[in-house]
Amino acid sequence: MLQIAKFLLPPQLWRAMYEGYRAGGSNTRLVVLGQFGSDAHALFSRRKGKSIWGSETSVFLAQLGLPVQIQFPQYSLPPLLPRPAKTTFAALAEMEAIPFIGQTGRGAYQKFLNSPLPRAFAIGSNGAWGWAAGGEEAWDQAVENCSQYGKCTLYAVDNDVVWGEKK
Repeated sequence: MLQIAKFLLPPQLWRAMYEGYRAGGSNTRLVVLGQFGSDAHALFSRRKGKSIWGSETSVFLAQLGLPVQIQFPQYSLPPLLPRPAKTTFAALAEMEAIPFIGQTGRGAYQKFLNSPLPRAFAIGSNGAWGWAAGGEEAWDQAVENCSQYGKCTLYAVDNDVVWGEKK
């Protein structure tokens, strides 16, 4: 049994599950990997999560006789977007300055402003918007969320507006 993060389930439950497997004769190892950002559910969907779960998972798969080597390296993930520089386009809280988006997007931007760092907000010239917070790849995720609806670029990252003319 591989326990991903102790907060996904109450400790008494995952300990009881572990002990139940052991009592049943299972060759079980308990691996507590700890916290991952603000939501341990993102551990498998974020690149940096692999450095946490990858080696334990590889050991487990190898014990089962399953392959753990990369079979198709040409399908590797693209590089992360670099963090853009701050601009003087507008103040971070100046919602009316954000181009293209409507009231729903401005409501989402308010949620972005109230969310924990790291965080990012992306916009598209067609009115598309997307945001993400709490993960080390927030700006990648914000652009990906927005890009489902159009071509997008970052508007704000953390506490900085990064859209418009660069300093």
